[in-house]
Amino acid sequence: MKYKFQAIDSQGRVVRGVLSADSEDEAREFLLSEELFGKRFEEVDDSDAVTWAPKKLRMEKHQASVTPSDELKIPEGVKRSETVMHVGGKSVRGALAIENEDSILFESKDSEEDSRRIEKNRVERAELSGFPARFLRIYMIDGDLIEFSAGFLHAGPQFNIISKMFASTAA
Repeated sequence: MKYKFQAIDSQGRVVRGVLSADSEDEAREFLLSEELFGKRFEEVDDSDAVTWAPKKLRMEKHQASVTPSDELKIPEGVKRSETVMHVGGKSVRGALAIENEDSILFESKDSEEDSRRIEKNRVERAELSGFPARFLRIYMIDGDLIEFSAGFLHAGPQFNIISKMFASTAA
């Protein structure tokens, strides 16, 4: 079953969404596991999209979807944006490209080890932020934060496309 809910977080903010659970009690337990106090629940049609899932379930989905990466080279002719990737206190120069509607590739100029594929189902959220220097920040389900330098004042169109591509990720 699916439930539309309204809950309160630890800062007193209202959180709304649709979640999947076997019962209203299970829905309430899911919210409590994320320190959300469920106020209202309304059963909705199965055709409604799920917009919220507990982090534990998102992590299980992530673990099941991780597959070894094969080739991490941006194919010839694919539009690439030269950038710097910042992750885990490390900065790596390279190029960023959209691989398909579900993933992007970062190809390191220095080391193949630093190249990576970022898949939509592993992203919690993405946003363009900062002024005047702009960054594409990608928050991963596993807790990593990956930042790409997007330029000054206005981010290039490629970075805007990627942030919108990952914006609808949260499940």
